[in-house]
Amino acid sequence: MNSWSSIGFLAVLVCYMKAEDITRENVLTIVEECKEEEGATDEDIETFKARLPPVSKEAKCMRACLMRHLGVLVDGDLSKEKAIKLAEVVIHDEDKIHLAATLVESCESLDFHEDPCEAAGQYITCMNKYAQEHGIMDD
Repeated sequence: MNSWSSIGFLAVLVCYMKAEDITRENVLTIVEECKEEEGATDEDIETFKARLPPVSKEAKCMRACLMRHLGVLVDGDLSKEKAIKLAEVVIHDEDKIHLAATLVESCESLDFHEDPCEAAGQYITCMNKYAQEHGIMDD
């Protein structure tokens, strides 16, 4: 299974980095920093890598930290423009690139402003669900 095709990763990957700078190592380095910052566990990291929804508050906050750090989550809202650009970069199936905007738009209306950690968890869950329904993710 290729974890780079995960839409969960799309939601949390880099918008400030250039396309050629998006690497698994870059993302995992930032995840480790956020793990420390938010008090997440190794199990939370494994859940992230496995593309499973975050369960604990710390796991959700770790993902919110990553999304915030990379400019994808701004004041509890998904940055639509940055998320779409990122999706277009990392969706490897040319026949499915057009789904990038639809994927982001399908989840952008979620409203969890009061809790950015919950927002991150909900955005990731929403995007993973959409990706699975439309065959964007590898099985």
